[in-house]
Amino acid sequence: MAQLREALRRLGAGELRRASLVRGGRHTQVLRLECEGGTYGLRVFPPRQEELARREYLVMRHLQGTRIPAPEPHALLTLEGRAAILMSWCPGRPMATELMRRPWRACHLGASMGRLQAELHSLDVPPELRSALPSWLEAIPLDPELRCLLERASLGRESLLHLDVHPFNVMTDGERVTGLLDWANARLGDPRADWARTLSILRLDVGPRPWIVVALVRLFELGWRWGYRSRRGRLAHMPAFLAWAGELLLRDRGPRPDRQDSLSPAQVARVRRWISTWRRRAGL
Repeated sequence: MAQLREALRRLGAGELRRASLVRGGRHTQVLRLECEGGTYGLRVFPPRQEELARREYLVMRHLQGTRIPAPEPHALLTLEGRAAILMSWCPGRPMATELMRRPWRACHLGASMGRLQAELHSLDVPPELRSALPSWLEAIPLDPELRCLLERASLGRESLLHLDVHPFNVMTDGERVTGLLDWANARLGDPRADWARTLSILRLDVGPRPWIVVALVRLFELGWRWGYRSRRGRLAHMPAFLAWAGELLLRDRGPRPDRQDSLSPAQVARVRRWISTWRRRAGL
C-alpha cells in the first residue's frame, strides 16, 4: 500500500481514516477513502488488467474540462499486483436510487441522462485517445452478415462510446448529473451502438418486477429518449445496432459457471427473441 499512501501524500489528502467497499463485482471493486483532507475513490481491477486500467485512466483524464462529469483520475497505481486508479469522489447518489426515492421525476431524470449521453457523443476525440481505444466492432465476435451490415451503416466520424450508460452508473444530486462512472467498456465508434446498448439494458437486463416499477422504468426511458433526441436528433437505421446490443448483453450476462449474476433462462430467452426480432428487421 506504499504507492497509495505516497499518492495520497502528494495530493495533500493527509491521514487515511477509513476505507470502505462501496461496489464490488466481476470487473472491479470501488473503495471510498475518507482522508483528513477529503474523500477519494479507489477503483481496483482484477489481476492482469493493467491495459484496461490504463485505458480507463486516459479516458477520464481526457474528459476533465469537458461537460462530461467524470471522476478526476489522480494516479494510476499497482496495489498487491493489481492495477488501481485513485480518483476524485463523485458527489450524489446513483440515478437508480434517486428514481426510487422520487418516482414522480422519472422523465426529468431520464432526460438528463439522455442529454449527458448525447453530449458525450458530440465530443472531439484527440489522436492520443484514438490510438489507445479499440473499436466497438471488436467488443464481441460477430457473424459475417451482421458485421458487414454494421460496417456499411456506420458513420464516418467516430465518437467516444461509454457502452454502459444506465441509472446505476450515472450519479445525481437530484437536480443535475454529478458523475458518469465505470469507463471500462469505453471504445470508439458509432453513437447508435451506445444508444442501443443503453436501451437493451433498460429493457432486458432486469429480473421480474412489479408492474409499477416497469411503468416507472418506461417513463424514465421516454425521458432518456427525449433528452438524447433534443441534442442529437432522431436516430435512423437502428435494427442492426439493436441486434448487436442484444448479442453484447448475452456476452456480458449470459450463463457461465463463474457468474453469480447471470441472466435467468427466461431472461436469456427474452434476449434471444430480441436479437431474432431485430436481425429480421435488419434484413438478416
